[in-house]
Amino acid sequence: MDPQIKTTVEGILAYIKQQKLEKFLPQIVASLSAHVGSLDNRAMVSTAVSLSPARQNAVSETLRHKFPGLSDIEFVVDPALAGGLVVKIGHKVIDLSLIGKIKNLNEQI
Repeated sequence: MDPQIKTTVEGILAYIKQQKLEKFLPQIVASLSAHVGSLDNRAMVSTAVSLSPARQNAVSETLRHKFPGLSDIEFVVDPALAGGLVVKIGHKVIDLSLIGKIKNLNEQI
């Protein structure tokens, strides 16, 4: 398990114990599970530059075709990408950015 996640989970469990909420743990877990499931219906598209409405529509159509059931697609600008785009849907990350490709090449060398 990722150390940061482990630390976060331990902190949450300590808080639950401190607040004497242990009896609510099954409901808390069910609520978190439902929330995580709802994240799979939303996408965040990061691009190096702002996309025109026509480009946003084209990307949205492609994503909805590949991932039926998407309810919301948010576009954000992240100049650090240098080019291309990164799509996050729930836990899935599709990195088509220039920076992502450079990092991938560096890892292969």
